[in-house]
Amino acid sequence: MEIVLEIEPQKATQFVKRHAVISQCFQDGTLVLEARDALKPAQVLLKKHDVFPWISFFKRLKVAWWLSNSTAIPYAFRLQKRLPEDLLLKMDKLSPKDLLRVFATLRQEGFFPPLPKSYIGE
Repeated sequence: MEIVLEIEPQKATQFVKRHAVISQCFQDGTLVLEARDALKPAQVLLKKHDVFPWISFFKRLKVAWWLSNSTAIPYAFRLQKRLPEDLLLKMDKLSPKDLLRVFATLRQEGFFPPLPKSYIGE
């Protein structure tokens, strides 16, 4: 089962609420989302300044990690080694900005695979 998220209306979504999954993540903060709502365009590109539901994503990601359901987890967030349980509990209380910092630190420490530098499809 995929981690389908509700993306709030904004310029990148043509001001329409969308339901999508993360397809790709890049070091520059760009996210490529694949729509799961049968609306066009089927692919949505979010830049670093766009709004993404990081807290909702983390809550669902954590469940997928616990269930060891790697098919649900976007490649960029598949664990390369086990996260300490106490860290997961602390991450529950973080703001979206702090959560992104923790994700970046975990990536640098080898918990997640490295990300490509930037999206070239523009």
